[in-house]
Amino acid sequence: MNKLLLLGIATLALLANAVTSFAQVCSPSVSGWSSPASAGATIGASALTKYSIGSPFPSCLTFKPTATGTIIAHYDVVNTSVPSTQTPGWNTFEMGYDMPAGTTVMATLYQVTPCTGQVTPICVINGVAGDTCDCCFFNSGLNFFSFLYMVQVTLTRPNTNDQVPSVCTLRIYNSD
Repeated sequence: MNKLLLLGIATLALLANAVTSFAQVCSPSVSGWSSPASAGATIGASALTKYSIGSPFPSCLTFKPTATGTIIAHYDVVNTSVPSTQTPGWNTFEMGYDMPAGTTVMATLYQVTPCTGQVTPICVINGVAGDTCDCCFFNSGLNFFSFLYMVQVTLTRPNTNDQVPSVCTLRIYNSD
């Protein structure tokens, strides 16, 4: 009986390992850009009465308890590569967030053309229900000599019956 139990435990462990090996791994191998979502955002004028900082943690951007609608926040991405290079090998965009059912959370990394301000999306993370950290992978090639970069975060909460969504962390780095 003990051998059968040990065989069952070993099989379960192997299956669990196989399932976790398919999970998306977000782990930086070198330094990159990062921002708590509560810091450094430019909030759209229509959301100035809706947004709140600090729930559930001081790093999070979220809604005031009775607010509904859409919050759009923009973050300036600066070159923090060490040693400094105009083209860091970053290839991963990451967002840590909580998205209860009935709400939405999305983040987009944009390339901005100097002088014209034209934006081109590089990477988009559409949140999934729950409290998680998701990544979007892109071809390395951010070029701070030729372009500017920004992240746009959008949170929606259709009504006060919905729980409050929040974005807590943003990072761009090399995951190789």
